[in-house]
Amino acid sequence: MISISYKHTNKVLIALCLIVILTIPDILIELFVEGIHFVIEIIAEMTHLAFEGVESVLDHFIEHHFHTEMHETQVIVFYIIMSVLAIPTYYIAKILPRIYFAMEKHISEMWLSNRNHAQLYWLGMSINDKIKLGLMIIVGLYFASFFIM
Repeated sequence: MISISYKHTNKVLIALCLIVILTIPDILIELFVEGIHFVIEIIAEMTHLAFEGVESVLDHFIEHHFHTEMHETQVIVFYIIMSVLAIPTYYIAKILPRIYFAMEKHISEMWLSNRNHAQLYWLGMSINDKIKLGLMIIVGLYFASFFIM
């Protein structure tokens, strides 16, 4: 009987995951993208069905409550739905410019801070460290090109 500790099991699982990631990255990326596509498709379909349900309930309610014809009912339901959607759209349109300008300010400050930090780091390095960093970047991009192609 072989007894494997949890620590050893975790290392083996991590090694297997790394082997799978390195050998079939295209299949893993395709599975990930297809999974996201499936989730988005289900959410869109459920949203559409919910909208159709609300529209049908409004159609029946207005048609029976006000004794209207089909065309009149459709016009009334259309304007009710547009009115209901116009209110959140108005408030979102008021809020979005403030959010945009706050994010723009924050991103530009972050960019300047990171740029200054990178410049100070680069200026503080010796020539050997600069060569090592350059080689690491080139080798990393070379290996990354295998996964992109």
